[in-house]
Amino acid sequence: MKKYFYLFAMMLLTATAFTSCSDDDENEINSDDLIGIWQGVTSDGWNKEDGKIYNEWENEPIEDDLIVVTPNDEFMLYEYNQRYGYWECIGSGEYTLKNKKIYIEVDGESVPFGTLRKLTSNTLVLEVGEKYKDNGVTYEYKEIATFRRADDIEL
Repeated sequence: MKKYFYLFAMMLLTATAFTSCSDDDENEINSDDLIGIWQGVTSDGWNKEDGKIYNEWENEPIEDDLIVVTPNDEFMLYEYNQRYGYWECIGSGEYTLKNKKIYIEVDGESVPFGTLRKLTSNTLVLEVGEKYKDNGVTYEYKEIATFRRADDIEL
């Protein structure tokens, strides 16, 4: 479902902090391994309102989504514009990687974006989430997205 792209764009606009959880923080990942173009494969996740799931998805195709990580510590999100046939950047920012967590620089502040659940030469699994209260209602969101290395895509 492309929810994490929406969240990233909103984070850049509003500087809202995003959090995610991971039980596996054993080994630090080398940020050089993250550099490249990553194309979405599938996504699993849910939305909750006051602890009750109201939207859930599994193996949702996300091939129209890209993550691009540059050697200059830039983290960019792209969506494929079906109407005009090109990749459109929908958000970008400087990133840091610490204990498998990706932090994005927003308005001079480092905010958590997501947690790397898996990173190999060809596969990236990213967990993102959010929890906040609005008018006394608690909203939660969690998504685990799988990407494949796609350095051959031209932007």
